[in-house]
Amino acid sequence: MYQQKIEENDKYSLIVKKAGFEALTPFQKKLVEVASGNKYIIAETKEGCGKTLGMVLPVITNTDFSFHGLKSIIIASSYESAVKINTLLKKLFQKKVTSLQSVVANSDRNIKKDSRMLSKQPDIFISTADSIIDQIRSNNISFEGIQSCIIEDSDIDDYYSFEKDIEFIFSKLSGKQLFIVFTKENKHNYSFYQLFKKPITINCPETGEEKIMDNSFIKNIVTEIKETSDIKDLVEIRKITRQNVPFFVRSYFSAWLLKKYAEQNGYNLQTKSNEEKNSDLKTIFINIGKNRRLYSKDIAGMVLSSKVAEKSDLKRIRVFDSYSFIDVTSSKAEAVIGVINNVTFKGKKLNADYAKKQQK
Repeated sequence: MYQQKIEENDKYSLIVKKAGFEALTPFQKKLVEVASGNKYIIAETKEGCGKTLGMVLPVITNTDFSFHGLKSIIIASSYESAVKINTLLKKLFQKKVTSLQSVVANSDRNIKKDSRMLSKQPDIFISTADSIIDQIRSNNISFEGIQSCIIEDSDIDDYYSFEKDIEFIFSKLSGKQLFIVFTKENKHNYSFYQLFKKPITINCPETGEEKIMDNSFIKNIVTEIKETSDIKDLVEIRKITRQNVPFFVRSYFSAWLLKKYAEQNGYNLQTKSNEEKNSDLKTIFINIGKNRRLYSKDIAGMVLSSKVAEKSDLKRIRVFDSYSFIDVTSSKAEAVIGVINNVTFKGKKLNADYAKKQQK
């Protein structure tokens, strides 16, 4: 059992590393632990929980490959979110962390295009609820081998319609699948929760908790060593360290152990250099969003085609219903605003400026 636990931890560590992260967040750790023994999970998420990787981990680690065909459906709250999830899965597939192949539904709900993708029998289909229902009604999708159903409600505006869509999809499933709902607020008491048998609810750590590894974090460890540790045990461990760790490597060895201890306790290892990097970004506000069919690729296309900035200068693009934000390298912010501002996009004049929180 102990050896199995080590292998599981190594497996998760490899996935996290290949995904480009340092370690599992406390939320992700709890999620994979609960998903290994429970079928119905309600996961309350907040900014910084690690939701996207959290949605992918249970699918990767709980898949039975004996069935050939569609094994999982991920119901995203928006097309942009579906693309983000698919991008992560593709990255892990390319790095050979998983052999699961995923596809994402078309943004324009093109039933024929989605049907052709599904006919190739991918392992995972990522889509909004309405696109999945289109495929069900067209008899283009089989739920025979579905093992997990992951649901996200983050960007939902009409909760009643969303609830009815999920109920319809559930009616086509056997109920034996792993079901995980990723929700921002558990106050939405969906009627489909009644179909869950003994659901488990997990939460992100409270945002008010201190989770930055700073001087006080290290001072607390020093105090604990002085006041509660068995010095004899520490002397023996120090002897082992001296025997096995070269003198010039010991400071790095101590730093590595401190880093691992902080990660295991859910602390954010944000160093000064990372903070400086973040301070070198400016957030730009754009006055339209998804309601006008403006998407991340459109914003990126405008900027990159103008050649006023490189792809590496565009750090994050967030598109909401009525407005959008783009985080860009400070030195390129003015030029990016100049490119986007006053452009006519699908009959609507774009206005771009610094986000209010950064305006002086």
